Amino acid sequence: MPPDEPISAYYPPRARWWSPLLPWVFSFRRALHLDKIHLPGRLSGRDFLVCLIVPGFALSALGRRTIGLGFQLVYWLAIPVFVIALGYPVANVAYGLMIGIHATGLVYLLSVWLGEDARFGLRVVLAVVAVMVLWQLVYSPVVGFAERHWCLPLRVHGQVVVVNPRARSQPVKGGWMMYSLAGGRDGDAHEGGVIVVRGGYGWGPVLAAAGDQVSFSTNGFTINGVTQSSLSNMPMGGEFVVPEKHWFVWPEFAMGGRGNANPQIFSDRMIQLGMVSEAQVIGRPYKHWFFRHQTF
Repeated sequence: MPPDEPISAYYPPRARWWSPLLPWVFSFRRALHLDKIHLPGRLSGRDFLVCLIVPGFALSALGRRTIGLGFQLVYWLAIPVFVIALGYPVANVAYGLMIGIHATGLVYLLSVWLGEDARFGLRVVLAVVAVMVLWQLVYSPVVGFAERHWCLPLRVHGQVVVVNPRARSQPVKGGWMMYSLAGGRDGDAHEGGVIVVRGGYGWGPVLAAAGDQVSFSTNGFTINGVTQSSLSNMPMGGEFVVPEKHWFVWPEFAMGGRGNANPQIFSDRMIQLGMVSEAQVIGRPYKHWFFRHQTF
């Protein structure tokens, strides 16, 4: 038959490369009784997959078109609200709204699939499970990835600061840096007291860089012989040299003591926390985050 001549409907189509696998597939379906499973509302496999992925689409595909379109509109409007207001309570509301809408579509899809077996108690359980699964397996990993690579919201001195984690330029003396703080406790409650430090993030000016000599006295502190006024909770004596790949930033964060804390333990812990290593640097704050200017 010439190649340009149309194929007659009398002849069956040629076998595909995957045709030998079909008997195995059919046997697998029969063994697991998958052939008895039918998609809800006569949905095609493609539409069913879209219902799982696209929030609110299940409502539209299964007859609730107006409600489904409304849910989808609210969902897509919540995304920019969440991103722009990152770090503020309204962003948390938008985040929860997105998860709720997505979970509602999945619960409705499963309810139609189960039919009369989907009683109220079962629907409540499905709703809780859908929210937890979406939160832990979809939304939380996506947000975590974004915070590690693009935008990390931090609250410093009552202000939300959105940081670019990839912009880890070397801090310079006199400049400001964002860094992580490890929590912990030092000392003994019966011998000198206990110093308890709450971990989190620090934000402050770089007082000294690697190789600089820092000394403390009752009148202030000096950096390479230049005297400056003492900051809050600074020790009244001692000196050190900032090690390589470290910066000295005086910490300002919540700190609590149990018992009669030894002042020396307190001072040593504060100096230890003031030594910021290269691994602790979080990134550089964006100068602008959409409509707000980030001032420090």
